[in-house]
Amino acid sequence: MRTSSTSMIRRSVVAVLAVLVLASLTLATAGASPAPQATDTPTPTESGFSRPLIILRSYGATGKVHPGDAFTLEFRLGNVGDVKARNVVITMSSGDFIPAGAGGVIAAGAIAEGADTGYTQRLVASSTLVEGSVGTLTMLVSYTDPADEAYSESFTLAISVAEA
Repeated sequence: MRTSSTSMIRRSVVAVLAVLVLASLTLATAGASPAPQATDTPTPTESGFSRPLIILRSYGATGKVHPGDAFTLEFRLGNVGDVKARNVVITMSSGDFIPAGAGGVIAAGAIAEGADTGYTQRLVASSTLVEGSVGTLTMLVSYTDPADEAYSESFTLAISVAEA
């Protein structure tokens, strides 16, 4: 009888262990993430960007810049990315040069891929600038792509102050 009860206990222990192992495996895989799926990766195009990318192509003052005087800054922004830049907003920050007129904010609209556009901004040179020196102006350009993903670029412009 001892052999049959030992055999029966062993079978019961094996059965319980099997149930515990199955329960552990079920719990472990219940919270597991599904296997990763292959996703489409945007193929970089000729420029290497599959998004808009705004650059500062050129800038300059119209005429000479003197401390305390107003002048017009002309500049061109280009989109070297492969999709249209939308909701383009240009913000000039005060410092060596103080924005005049629109307060240093230009709602520029959109710039198509591969295109560039010219803008102007009235500025006043700080009276603390020294003639013959160079002042700086920070320009922040924020924009979105067609899917409303936001981007921004910051440019520091160096502007020469004329001598008397």
